[in-house]
Amino acid sequence: MNLKRFAMTTMLASSLFAGMNSTSASAAAPDLSVPVEAQTYADEHFKEDVMNLIKTDDPSLYHLKDNDHLRFSKLFPVFQFTLSPNNGNGLEKLDAYYSVIYQDDQPANIISTFQNKEKKFALAGIGGGKDIAEGIDQQSEDKPFMIVKESTSDSWFKLSDNTLYPIDSSAKRKISSSMPFKDFQQKLFAEKSHTVSPVNDTPGKEYAHVGGGGYNNLDGKKQSQDKALDRTMIYSIGSLLIGLAGSSYLIYRSRKKSLKN
Repeated sequence: MNLKRFAMTTMLASSLFAGMNSTSASAAAPDLSVPVEAQTYADEHFKEDVMNLIKTDDPSLYHLKDNDHLRFSKLFPVFQFTLSPNNGNGLEKLDAYYSVIYQDDQPANIISTFQNKEKKFALAGIGGGKDIAEGIDQQSEDKPFMIVKESTSDSWFKLSDNTLYPIDSSAKRKISSSMPFKDFQQKLFAEKSHTVSPVNDTPGKEYAHVGGGGYNNLDGKKQSQDKALDRTMIYSIGSLLIGLAGSSYLIYRSRKKSLKN
């Protein structure tokens, strides 16, 4: 597929939502624009960002190889479902902009950029999954689609002609083949109505995708929650043992003094 079609696809996709899933005729179409600064960052830095990852980590964890035969799709926005089924078109745009990573001309993974606190675009993350990259790669000029994410379960969908299609394994557990957007939104709203905590979809925090590998550069470090948990457990156990040893010693001294008296 020629991914230079993304710009044209974006224009075509906007027409799909003019009257989509709204309770009034004034529902706004999703904003499919991509900031020029974001695309500039992608054009100038994405290859360097991926090569840095390849050189400092095991590329196979990210469905990558140890070579620089890389290219990238044009950036595209990703949307998430809103909590209310009556909120406009039922979608809201995420802060990050995504691109498919191609290596040896094959879709391998995804990469994204976001605007940091200094109002400059930077690397948001690398990773998500090869299945997501392959699903997005199926974009075509005659049948455009949008990418929608269900944040709680990290499920990725294609949205075309008001119908959702699953992209990754998580989405396939929710939809076997396809479902009307409105039906899925109502189902999702019913599920989330029982959830107290709100959806929090910060760029760079969505890269724990099973089998996909993930790298978050919001703080310039590899995400490693499991290792952090292991360290916490080790420190906690160590502190407990030290405390028990100290208590045992005090009890021993007390008993020793009692025996002497």
